[in-house]
Amino acid sequence: MCICAATFEHSISLGDHGPRLVGGEDRCSGRVEVLHGEQWGTLCDVHFGFEAASVICEHLQCGAVKEIPRGAQFGKGTHRMWKENYRCRGNESRLWECPLSSAEQFNSSHENDVSVVCSDKILSLRLMNGGNRCEGRVEIYYNHSWGRVQDSLWDMDDAKVVCRQLDCGRAIAAYNASKYGESEGPVWVYNVQCRGNESHLWSCSPFEQNPILNNSNGVGVLCSEHKQLRLTDGGSPCAGRVEVYYNEKWGTVCDDSWDVTDARLVCKQLGCGDALQLTLPASCGPGTGPIWLNELDCFGNESFLWDCPNASWGSHDCSHKEDVKVMCSEHKELRLVNGKHRCEGRVEIFYNGIWGTLCSDKVDKRDAEVICKQLQCGPLVSINYEAWSFGEGSGPIWLDKIDCGSHETTLWQCQSDPWGQHNCHHREDAGVVCSESNVIEPEHHISRQCTGQTDSGLTLRLVG
Repeated sequence: MCICAATFEHSISLGDHGPRLVGGEDRCSGRVEVLHGEQWGTLCDVHFGFEAASVICEHLQCGAVKEIPRGAQFGKGTHRMWKENYRCRGNESRLWECPLSSAEQFNSSHENDVSVVCSDKILSLRLMNGGNRCEGRVEIYYNHSWGRVQDSLWDMDDAKVVCRQLDCGRAIAAYNASKYGESEGPVWVYNVQCRGNESHLWSCSPFEQNPILNNSNGVGVLCSEHKQLRLTDGGSPCAGRVEVYYNEKWGTVCDDSWDVTDARLVCKQLGCGDALQLTLPASCGPGTGPIWLNELDCFGNESFLWDCPNASWGSHDCSHKEDVKVMCSEHKELRLVNGKHRCEGRVEIFYNGIWGTLCSDKVDKRDAEVICKQLQCGPLVSINYEAWSFGEGSGPIWLDKIDCGSHETTLWQCQSDPWGQHNCHHREDAGVVCSESNVIEPEHHISRQCTGQTDSGLTLRLVG
């Protein structure tokens, strides 16, 4: 297994003779090797994802990614294993255009050598900007580059063919507007008219390549195998019950075999930082609908949770009592404490798993109004710039030099110094008094508003 320590970003200049695929059936499949100077080396698959594989296939003019095999399928490398972790976005044309992270410490085995299998087809198909491979803008790989499909008459028959070709289930929607944004690539195909039973888009007639540019927009498709991920009932998009959208229904994930690697992948996929080893209250409610995933065994380098090895979709022996819940480092909460009611007190912010405070330096009326608005506490009454009214806080001073424009809905949407950077003391902790005193606690507030019922029927609650 590769063990990679803390990473740092940097750039690199590779030669014109890398990467390459070795040990496969042809030049478009095999073990990935990268050239540094005059020496070839392999990459660790622990942090290698679909986006980097896509760039390698395009770099080698091998079409689209077909598979990312595990376990050194094409043999173990005999050269060095490079430390680089390529953080590609997927739109680069050369591997060295990708941002790069390198481990400060590195311990690995050639059992984890990266392998890639590309389609090696003159024509390949993909969907872009939809969040997963079964939704997005239709693009075709032709003439060694990805380009657009434009069609003012694009319809469900066309979409059926795309979903079938990509093994994405049935077509749910066809778009002939810029729902997924317009590509900057060339227009490869125009005027596709499918009957709906074709196996490939290029089997439709007519299928005009290299057309004269026109004013029609790019086309998009939504297939039934389209999947989404979210965290719900946790107070923010970065905490709560893990839910997956699949086959047109939202469902949950069972906690059998669930571990921190799986949780980290959820947080990474949602752009919510790292997973915190904090337990969300089980009393915040079980999910409903299908239990889609169970017995996940993620490596951690997958792009999406559903890329992890698991039992078949919907196959489980779980109940909703075992629904997975996750809290990520970017989960944030706001509260006022040590006042007469919840709408006055010292401003405290929950971030990165810890409650901290707000420095009163630069806090003005507009900033405090955002706090009252976020807490649904009515108009602002007053601001306290010293801690004598509501006491000194503890923990980090999370925000300093806050600068709101009054249109923000949360305090962390305002401009400020970076989180945790300040030149304050807790005696400068900000306090706020809002006008409302009889306000019911929001139901979604996970820290203080969770009630549960035992098997005996007795109810437990926390009050005050």
